Amino acid sequence: MRRVSAAAACFLLLLGCKKEEAKPAATTPAAQPAQPAQPAEPAQPAQPAQPTAAAPGKKESDDACVGPLTQNVKATVEVGGVTYERDGAILRRTAADPDDQFVFGVISDIKEDAPENLANIKAATAFFAENKADAILFLGDSSETQAGVTKVLSTLAESGLPVFAIVGNRECKSHWVAGMAEAQKTHKNLFDFTQIRLFNADDVSVISIPGYHNPTYLHCPEGCRYFPSDVEATAALVKQATGTPVLISHGPPRQEGATAIDRIHDEANVGDPALAEFIQKNNIPFGAFGNIAEAGGKATDLAGKTVIAPDTLANSLYLNPGPADAIQWQMLDGTTAQGMAAVLTIKGKQASYKTKRFGAPAPAAAPKK
Repeated sequence: MRRVSAAAACFLLLLGCKKEEAKPAATTPAAQPAQPAQPAEPAQPAQPAQPTAAAPGKKESDDACVGPLTQNVKATVEVGGVTYERDGAILRRTAADPDDQFVFGVISDIKEDAPENLANIKAATAFFAENKADAILFLGDSSETQAGVTKVLSTLAESGLPVFAIVGNRECKSHWVAGMAEAQKTHKNLFDFTQIRLFNADDVSVISIPGYHNPTYLHCPEGCRYFPSDVEATAALVKQATGTPVLISHGPPRQEGATAIDRIHDEANVGDPALAEFIQKNNIPFGAFGNIAEAGGKATDLAGKTVIAPDTLANSLYLNPGPADAIQWQMLDGTTAQGMAAVLTIKGKQASYKTKRFGAPAPAAAPKK
C-alpha cells in the first residue's frame, strides 16, 4: 500500500475505512502540519457485537495470531555468540551477563516497505547500536502485503541483534505467517513473538500479547485479534518469568487524560481496559506499546497522568515509542514527526527510556491564543 492524497483519504473514510490512525498527506513545508484524518473513537466506544461465548477452556483467538501457551516446539539458535533455547512458547537466553541491566531498541508502526520507511529502520537500528541494545522489540504494523512483511522484518534483522516481533492490527494473518517464515530463512536472529510468548534472561522477562483488541480497526478481514480471555490466560506466563517483567502489545492499555499514551486527537483514550487491568493485577512494572501515533515519543505511569522524563529511572514505566513511518504526523504536543524510535533500559527493578526522531526537523506549533 503506497501513500494516498488527503482527498483520497477522506473518500476512503466515507466508505467506512476501518483505520484507527489514517495517514495524513505529507506536507511541505511542515510549519503548519495538517491535522491527520482520523476517525473518532469516542471516549466510551461502543462495543462491537461479541461472538458467542467460547466453551470453558476453549481458546477464542486464532493460534496463528496469538500463540497457545502449550506448544510442542523445541529449537536452539545462536545469535552473536549467545545461545537461545526455545521450549514451546518460552524462549530462554542461556548466557548470563555480569551487569544488572538489559537494553531494548523499541520500534513500531512502520506500516509499509517504502524506501523512506526502510531508511528510518536503518537509522533506528544505528541508534540502537549507539546505545548498546541487547535486542529489538518490534511492536507490529509492518505492512499490508506479504512481501512487505518480509522486507520490513528482514531490514530490522539486518542489525544482527535479536529481533522480537509481534503482529499488529495492519497485517493479514496469512501475510504475517508467510512473511515471517520467509524472513527467518536468512535471519536466524528474527523471533516470532506471536508464537513465542515469554522471553527469559537473567535480568529481564518479555511477555507478549500479540494482535489488537478492537476488531473494528483490523485492516484485513483475516487480521489478528486477541480477546480478554487471551489477556487473562497470559497470567500463567507472568508466573514463569525469571527476570523483571516487560509486557509488549501492539496497542496500549486504557489510560486517563491528555498526557496518556493511548490519547488520540479526538480527545479520547482508546487503549484496552482489559490490558490495563491485567498490568495492575499482575504487577507488571514496565511495558512497550505502539499504534496510537500522536501520543508517541514518551512514557507514563500506568494511569497515564504522569509523563516520565527521558533518562530518568522509574519504578514503573509504560512506553509508546511513536510511529517509525516516514509520513508526517502531528503529535499531541504540537510538534510533527517523520519517524521515531526509542531505547528502553531495564536496570535492576527500575527502567528508563530515550527517544529519537528521524527525517526533517519537527518544529513546535505556535501557541494558541
